[in-house]
Amino acid sequence: MSPAGPNGEFAGIASRVKEVRSALELTQEQLATALGVSRDHLSNIEAFRIEVSVKVIAGLLRLHHLLGPLARPVDPHWLFFGDGQMFGKRPKGVWDDAETMRAAARKLPSV
Repeated sequence: MSPAGPNGEFAGIASRVKEVRSALELTQEQLATALGVSRDHLSNIEAFRIEVSVKVIAGLLRLHHLLGPLARPVDPHWLFFGDGQMFGKRPKGVWDDAETMRAAARKLPSV
């Protein structure tokens, strides 16, 4: 993959990958494991050294499955364009706040 650079086409997505990780209070190791990539791969994305891989994008869009059946998914429009809210629609009446999502994220296996 070619270098992305902080002004590259995928830089916005790369910065939002880090935003999701920070919002869920996950380490690079934890998120990388959940996404099925190495910590170095994730680190390189966050540092704009490589473009965001399809595997990482797909993993972020499925991350809520790892957090539990009631978790809110990462909103694809926000991930790609930065508009709207980070987390998409959720089943009515559950997980109304980020703290609940972070608590579930902390249950992801540590490496």
